[in-house]
Amino acid sequence: MLKSLLIVTLFPLFIGIVNAQENIPEKNPFVPQNTVNQRYQGDQSFSISAGIIIPLFTVLLHDIDISEKGAGGTKSQLTLGGIGYLTYNFYLFPNIKLGLQLGGTFKWDVNRNLLYMVPLVLRGAYEFRPLGRMTIPLYLGLGIDMVSWKEEFEVDFLLKPGFGVYFDWNVEWSFGVDFYYWFVPQLASKDKQYNSIVNFLDITLAAEYHF
Repeated sequence: MLKSLLIVTLFPLFIGIVNAQENIPEKNPFVPQNTVNQRYQGDQSFSISAGIIIPLFTVLLHDIDISEKGAGGTKSQLTLGGIGYLTYNFYLFPNIKLGLQLGGTFKWDVNRNLLYMVPLVLRGAYEFRPLGRMTIPLYLGLGIDMVSWKEEFEVDFLLKPGFGVYFDWNVEWSFGVDFYYWFVPQLASKDKQYNSIVNFLDITLAAEYHF
């Protein structure tokens, strides 16, 4: 009698649990969420990005004896190149994050010699959120640029301001595009007449994972 009573009592509860589980929609990570994304102090993110780097112009600080080039602005002697970044960020505040960015880029000079640059930058960002899913970060990065060209190697100071436009796909993933301006004083030349300030622009597509 007791067993029959337990079965009669628990069977409807069991059926209700099964039906409730069947009615729960499956979570698809590729379907955007309908909630506004919000960052909090202590949140972290990791991003990977790739794109192009455009040589803008070079400012010579001295006249070069073996050529007709004098001090002042001149056209860059480098070609369009490729670039990629890995970036780790930590949110100090909901709209402010501090990150460490490691990059790599290659390009050629007019004689088809490869030039490699590896920037290592400490980067701060302030994020605006004008719309529910859109984020516009403003960047300011300070660091070093390690340059290798033929048999030469030098380390230069690097200043990198920039901005981005991102779309929050869901709570974890954001996708966007970044624009960076490079200001690189090259003052480590063996002969000071070759000291210069080079300027670049890079444009990259980025995927950022928040956790």
